Amino acid sequence: MLKPTARDAQVLSTTYTLPAGSLQAIRARFRYQGTVGSCGTGAYDDQDDLVFAVQ
Repeated sequence: MLKPTARDAQVLSTTYTLPAGSLQAIRARFRYQGTVGSCGTGAYDDQDDLVFAVQ
């Protein structure tokens, strides 16, 4: 979990080691308040999914 350190626009990044497999998927989720989870319904929540092949 990443937490912004200030208000307004920011760039957040992290490093993650992918598990074995040639097709990978990740979900990034931004939420304002609420609880940790893979989906949300808050007015300021957003999530994006990325699926990609690796060799």
